[in-house]
Amino acid sequence: MFVELIQFLLTLIMATVGYWVARAFGDLVTPTYPGALGYSLFILLFAGIGYLGGGWVARRLGKAVRILDEALAALPGIDLIVGTFGLLVGLVIALIVSIPFMNAPFGRIVMLVSFFVFGFLGLALSLAKSREIAAYLKQGRLVYFGEKVLDTSSLIDGRVIELVRHGFLEGTIIVPEFVVRELHTLADSYDPDKRKKGQRGLEKLNELRSIAEAQLLIDTREIQGKGVDDRLISYCLLYGGALVSTDYNLLNVAGSMGVRTLNINALQMALKEPVEAGEELELKIVRKGRARDQGVGYLPDGTMVVVEGGRGHIGETVRVVVTGMTQSPSGKVIFTRVRESA
Repeated sequence: MFVELIQFLLTLIMATVGYWVARAFGDLVTPTYPGALGYSLFILLFAGIGYLGGGWVARRLGKAVRILDEALAALPGIDLIVGTFGLLVGLVIALIVSIPFMNAPFGRIVMLVSFFVFGFLGLALSLAKSREIAAYLKQGRLVYFGEKVLDTSSLIDGRVIELVRHGFLEGTIIVPEFVVRELHTLADSYDPDKRKKGQRGLEKLNELRSIAEAQLLIDTREIQGKGVDDRLISYCLLYGGALVSTDYNLLNVAGSMGVRTLNINALQMALKEPVEAGEELELKIVRKGRARDQGVGYLPDGTMVVVEGGRGHIGETVRVVVTGMTQSPSGKVIFTRVRESA
């Protein structure tokens, strides 16, 4: 319908142009094609050009409209509001600058150039600083735009990958560059545990990039702060976004400062069925526990399991029986005992 409408309008416009051309050059046309025949030839010729050109113009215009519609749909509402305000401010400044040149020989050209330059600058600067402007208008309170900011612990943990893979974590996924640098530092550490965590975090980051490349953004903007946690909180306050983490203390501090937080442990606690007393598990005991004769192992999802009578089985895989469990937003601990052999 859109293509047909554009074709009809351009055909009508070009037919009118053909009529006026025939009138302007009638004295040249009449000797060969007398009377209405000459007019008809010009009208048909220009109408045909309008019809053929209308299809080409309509297709290009339709594509441009779709691109514009997608761009506007992806543009956050606050960016649209602040961008419009910046454009108006730029045009007002252009008008003020142009007033002294209105009566000059090239006054209109100066006015057009100033409107273009200042309008563009007002729009570009306001879009670049829209989040800061919104934060100031809200008197420093958080303006949430839908981005998710990942910290080091969420990447090392790895469960965030499945949330993104299955569509439960929407919007732009942001990993600040200083978080990536911290993972590199851990991966180069002499401590085997830290090195393993850093390597796992980098592997999960690469996996996230492979499954959600268009959704992932490595932000290179620098934030001042004493440490990575302070810079993450400042980043979320300044640019907006929800902080995704498994670090209970970081989430508490960020939440108290007005940052929206997403606790992966709390999500798992809400969704996963609890382990029942009496259930048997197969577990590798990796280290000794705090109390005498205790061993400690971990489930595949990272849940810590305390095993009574497990100290003598460190490094072994044994069958254990669940005796109890504690669960909180900071994580879960399962208490078990070594199953007595038959």
